[in-house]
Amino acid sequence: MSADHDDRTTGQKILEEIAAIPAILAFPPEIFAQLDELCELRGFTHHQLVVEAALSLQGQGRSEKIMEEVLTPLEPGETEVWPEDPLDILARVVALYALRLFGKSFFDPVGYEEEKKHAPAEWSFCSAKDLDDDEPADWWKRADCKRQRY
Repeated sequence: MSADHDDRTTGQKILEEIAAIPAILAFPPEIFAQLDELCELRGFTHHQLVVEAALSLQGQGRSEKIMEEVLTPLEPGETEVWPEDPLDILARVVALYALRLFGKSFFDPVGYEEEKKHAPAEWSFCSAKDLDDDEPADWWKRADCKRQRY
């Protein structure tokens, strides 16, 4: 076997690449306040907290369970309930972001490359109320959207 042999699958390589594409995640003000407080309590930057949340997805089938939960549509009339733990909320949002990028890497490779090109230097999050008021309701459809609302 050559020294440059790589045992990682194409999927693993893509997932590693996706994990290296940071974003600024926008949350409802009350969730943002909890995440910000958690950073302060732990002495973390936003980036460090996002990394901890992503790492919390590993092991014991946790990522599969969360993926199933976030991908299962709500029943008509059912209300979405946020988890109590702000780190759990952040982990779920990071998982959704990764899924969105994973799909984009296959179905919109040009958009995926643009996303990589315009990604911020590191992970962060903000309050959705701090976003521009004139942003259209279909912000998520725009290719140039740099912040992800959750």
